[in-house]
Amino acid sequence: MVVQGTTIGTITGVDGTYNVTVPASAEVLEFHFMGMESQEIAIGTSTVINVVMVESAIGLEEVVVTSLGITKQKKALGYSVTQIDGEGLTESREINLGNALAGKVAG
Repeated sequence: MVVQGTTIGTITGVDGTYNVTVPASAEVLEFHFMGMESQEIAIGTSTVINVVMVESAIGLEEVVVTSLGITKQKKALGYSVTQIDGEGLTESREINLGNALAGKVAG
């Protein structure tokens, strides 16, 4: 979650709750999560904003993150790449991505 037009943001806890202090001039909160549709919610006079994220598979196909956020197409790499589908990660019910990948990829 980030305050639109700023670098002020936060991530949710294990239970999905978040807490952020926003400037008085802030008008919109942006919610983003991989595999979910981004949402922009007007703040108005609200002090509590609950959001339900909607699943979206757009943009998750054939992207390989090599290092430092550099992305390339799978066929453009000169080395082997292991592919894991989203189902494989959600079935493990792990919060930590590293734990979710354990035993599923080499290295």
